[in-house]
Amino acid sequence: MTGLTLFRFAANGKITETWWQHDQLGLMQQLGALDELET
Repeated sequence: MTGLTLFRFAANGKITETWWQHDQLGLMQQLGALDELET
């Protein structure tokens, strides 16, 4: 599964924010979950 995770760090080195995005459509295609939708 392909994705991306971003972290923002405070001046003290601790993580203050996290953003993540993954390729859910690609995962569903790999699992065959979309096969019945194809014509």
